[in-house]
Amino acid sequence: MFKTHHNVHPTHLLTRYPVCVDPSLATGVPGVYKDKRFIQDGVPINRIVISWNLSDPPLPFVAFDFLPM
Repeated sequence: MFKTHHNVHPTHLLTRYPVCVDPSLATGVPGVYKDKRFIQDGVPINRIVISWNLSDPPLPFVAFDFLPM
C-alpha cells in the first residue's frame, strides 16, 4: 500500500488490468474512488493504481467480468 501526503484515501496497485480497457471503468468496483494507469515507454501497461475509500482493504483478487472485453 502506498500513501501520499495529499491523498486522504490509501492507494493500492492493481495488476493484470486489461490494457485495452479504459482504467476509469475500475471505478465500477465498490470502494474504488479514483484510478491511474501506468505508462511505460509511452505505452500503457496492465497495472493501475486505485484510491480506495472503504475501511477494509480491497480483496487480493478482483474479477474483471464487469469490464467489456
